[in-house]
Amino acid sequence: MEKAVKRFVSFQIKKGILEETQQELYEYAYRILLGRTIAVAVLLVIGIGFHTLIELILFSILFAALRQYAGGFHFSTMDRCIGFSSLIILMLGVILKNDFSCMDLLVLSVPEILSFLIIWLMSPVDCKNKRLDDLEKIIYRKRGRIVLLTEIGLLALSLFLGFEKTSICVMFSHIVVAISLSMEFLNSYFFERRVSKN
Repeated sequence: MEKAVKRFVSFQIKKGILEETQQELYEYAYRILLGRTIAVAVLLVIGIGFHTLIELILFSILFAALRQYAGGFHFSTMDRCIGFSSLIILMLGVILKNDFSCMDLLVLSVPEILSFLIIWLMSPVDCKNKRLDDLEKIIYRKRGRIVLLTEIGLLALSLFLGFEKTSICVMFSHIVVAISLSMEFLNSYFFERRVSKN
């Protein structure tokens, strides 16, 4: 994908459509645009294919709302990010395709509680691409906790009303955010240890 974007921007520069001095900015913008377009296309294909489009859209909204303040792991390339995101959406689509019982939701309560604690205690976790200063960390922590508590309220309401698929979407979004936070924390910890040894 990166090579395709570079070629496309180079072609536009040669044709005089874009300025060469802004090449990196254009490449970045096109990568973001292409990445988001592919992500939406994958979500639509899986959602329509598994008849879970509304739930997958709900998951994406819940995940994005929390992730923007909690932070977490970022892949080094857009291709890897899209691949991993597609895998997550596919897994959730498969899970949502099945019927649920109270027992299934009870099994998910343990990872949900662990995810809640990880997000509450660890966030925000910055990464090398987006460093946060002390004030930003305070603001992001506060906003992240507000979003987390709002989503917990949605989870409680959906459980009470018997909306199992909505409950699964909320829990799955928390689990994925918690995994992302843990991955970035471990990545930073081991990277810092490697750097300090050298």
